[in-house]
Amino acid sequence: MLGQQTTLIEKRLDKTGDIRMKRRLTMLIADDVEVNRASLRAIFEDEYKVVEAENGNVAIYELENRKIDIVILDLCMPGVDGAGVLKWMRSRTDYSQIPVIVKTAIDENTEGVMLELGADDFIFSPCNPAIIKKRVKNITQKYILEHELLYRQMEQERCFSRIKNHFTMAIFQKVCENLEEMMMLSKTAQTEQDSGKVRGMLESFYEQGEQMKELLGDIAEVYAIRKEKDECQEKVFSVREMAKQLATERNHVFEEGEILHEYLFGDMEHIRMLWEKLLSALGGGAGNKEKVKTCYHVTLLGERQAALKISAKTEAPVVIDETQYLILKSMVEMLQGTLQKEGQEKTVVSVTIPMKKGKIPVKKCRDFKSMRILSVGDESIYRDYYTTILTRLGLRYDVAEEGNEALKLLRGAYHSGDGYDICFVNWQMEEGQAADYMAKVREIYDPDTLVLVCLSNGDEALESEIKKAGADYVMEKPIYQSTVYQVLTDICQKEENLES
Repeated sequence: MLGQQTTLIEKRLDKTGDIRMKRRLTMLIADDVEVNRASLRAIFEDEYKVVEAENGNVAIYELENRKIDIVILDLCMPGVDGAGVLKWMRSRTDYSQIPVIVKTAIDENTEGVMLELGADDFIFSPCNPAIIKKRVKNITQKYILEHELLYRQMEQERCFSRIKNHFTMAIFQKVCENLEEMMMLSKTAQTEQDSGKVRGMLESFYEQGEQMKELLGDIAEVYAIRKEKDECQEKVFSVREMAKQLATERNHVFEEGEILHEYLFGDMEHIRMLWEKLLSALGGGAGNKEKVKTCYHVTLLGERQAALKISAKTEAPVVIDETQYLILKSMVEMLQGTLQKEGQEKTVVSVTIPMKKGKIPVKKCRDFKSMRILSVGDESIYRDYYTTILTRLGLRYDVAEEGNEALKLLRGAYHSGDGYDICFVNWQMEEGQAADYMAKVREIYDPDTLVLVCLSNGDEALESEIKKAGADYVMEKPIYQSTVYQVLTDICQKEENLES
């Protein structure tokens, strides 16, 4: 089974987010000794489609006439030898990315030459079958991963481009229609003598202008959803709290369905915006609480994955404005979700957005041993000492030497759904890194999501500066195990008292 998983390519994502594979990889074995080819074929034929070549010329022919995914290449062959085949492959765009594993009784000098020519790995004669399979598996997985990542990025970019182009053209046409109508009204008003009619035309003129302003605002909102990859606008939020706030603001009743995980991690602002657009499209504005019934659910798709489903229905059929529906559809697609509309006597619109499970905020008070800690500092002696304390306390932790590395760890952890709860920062890092790092952290994560504990010397004058940089707690060096335990306990007890 593992062999099948590592030797298939052309993957796609199905509706559940799982990867479906469609084609077995083809392996080219180039070796002039028949028994060597037979031996390698026996090792790999259950996992790969194997093609053989008895010399370099045949190997080049097979490469030109078949889709080859990986090559095992013997160096010593008549005619064009292995080095010649490798040099030929790396000089041509169509074949330069195919992974090549060189097989030979090799010395260090030859190894260096082959690496310069572009060899990905080596297997040695005589060959241990288990080692050969492991080397080929490692190279193949790397090959699949790089190509799949590139393919998915290209597909995603094409998808977003199509959505934006379609959306922009539709809005552009609507704006043009409004402008044309406004020009007609303006011309008519210039020749009209009746002041009442002129006033009506001017009111219509004003309404058209307001519509255009709203349409242009919608364009800005939709385009804002597609952010640069290195930006981190996603946050942990409570779906119950979001529904409660919307219900209060819009005087609307939200029915809660099955909530298998209250805290979600995702693009909170745009999800809220989408929820508001859905209600507006169905006529569920402020004061119209009886007109639209709204229900929300959270289901689990895996250990870290979840889905938020929002359903809204009307008691009578509603014709959704074409532009509003297009805005809804574009926003849903850019959040990689799905939109469904159905109903005859009633209109039902459902939105499903893939999410990640978010951790319960610190303010909800948990046992500190369940928390995850990040320790940041460029002094190895202090860093090792702190981690020893955390280990003794039985806490989960990671370490980072500087701010940028720590930010990458934070983002990766929160994107996985298993974010950090507390971050210890050594204030005396070089070049004022600590203040800069904590300021960046606070731009992304609020104190309920991540508690910042700053470690500093006993200078009281620094404490206000440290707190201003974003620290929630300041601990004086040297740090003892009892001090760390007390601070962690205080964090939990303090929030427990607030809850009670």
